Amino acid sequence: GNLVSVTWSARLEQHLGRFQCEIEISYIPYFFSDYIKLTAVSSLVALLTSALVERQPYKKLFDICCCFFESLKSQYWIKAYIRFELMFLAELGYGLDLTKCAVTGDIDDLTHISPKTGRVVCKKVADPYKDKLIPLPKMLQTPANFEETYFSNEAYVDSYNYTDVVDVLRTLGFYIEKRLYLDFGKSFPKIRVRLLDQFHQAA
Repeated sequence: GNLVSVTWSARLEQHLGRFQCEIEISYIPYFFSDYIKLTAVSSLVALLTSALVERQPYKKLFDICCCFFESLKSQYWIKAYIRFELMFLAELGYGLDLTKCAVTGDIDDLTHISPKTGRVVCKKVADPYKDKLIPLPKMLQTPANFEETYFSNEAYVDSYNYTDVVDVLRTLGFYIEKRLYLDFGKSFPKIRVRLLDQFHQAA
């Protein structure tokens, strides 16, 4: 819950050395007393610690995480969390392609996602195969809403309810669990399951 600056120092480079940490920003007051926010923060941490490779730089994910923690002060925090999960998939090589139909190239009337490829298709392509495809959640029908400009421009505000949040978390959870956990014989974080349950109960 804190953004810290860390300085490492040692007499010689090969020595163990020591770290000096200083808190720059504490975000704890913005989520600690809100159970759903607290669960979202715990889910984010669980996904990062269980799926990322140690000692690898993930600057984009770091920036997205900072954006999420900043958003805890505002009404945008739910979308910021969803944006994190979208980028989490993308940074690890399993990003969803929600921009145009994978078959026709159309950008309108996009209704379903392939469970295998994570690419979106339009209604006329999806209709014969609806039972094999995943419905495109309302909140993912406008991918531009998850770009950085969304969080700095009030014109991007749109309406959604907890049912919409449940739909998108269920869909993203499917891809995250399948691509980053089941395919590697790992267990999906229980706290992420709990986050979905909490929104489902609140819907």
